[in-house]
Parts: sequence; C-alpha cells; structure tokens
Amino acid sequence: MKFTIAIFISATLLGACSSHRKPEPSREELTQVLKKQKAETVATTMLAAMDNRDWKEFENSFASRSVVFIGEPLLLKPNEITARIKPMTEYFQATKQELSDFKITERERYEQ
Repeated sequence: MKFTIAIFISATLLGACSSHRKPEPSREELTQVLKKQKAETVATTMLAAMDNRDWKEFENSFASRSVVFIGEPLLLKPNEITARIKPMTEYFQATKQELSDFKITERERYEQ
C-alpha cells in the first residue's frame, strides 16, 4: 500500500512540475546564448595565449581589424595589437589572467 501511494505522489508531483516548465527558447534567444559563449571562449583563449606568450594564438583571437581599448578606442590589426601589448608583458616573469562573471552586450559596429 505504501508503495502505491509513493508512486501516485511522485507521478502527481512530476505532472505538476511539467505543467510549469518554461517555454522552449526561440531561435533568436539560442543565437544570443551561442554568441555570448563564443565571446567568452575568445576572451579566455586570448588571455591564455597572452599568459603563455603565444603571440600567434593571441593574434588569432582577433578579427582582421578589431576595436581595442588601450587608453582610447583604436581600430587595429592583430599584429598592431600584439605590438602594443607584448612590451607590457615583458615586465613580468609570468602572468595568470582569469575571467569570471562575464557581462556581454552587443553594440553598434565601430566604424573609423
């Protein structure tokens, strides 16, 4: 008798939970999630490459021209970014950069 009641209670709870599920995300919502995950991966890869002094991998993290904030927004090629960042890293024997609590927003394209 206890076994039957436990099954009935479980089935009732599962039925109640399933009726309160969130609706499936739209294609646009899924695209936004994927874009944010991609941005997180690129940022993490770029910093790891900088920590490892792997400048080719560092440059591969950027588009052919990227807006970089080094004091002011600049539209630079990957090798130009490396030329500005690499000298700063030479003051350290080693670095270990980590990112967390990402806040990623989309903005208008930067044109120069």
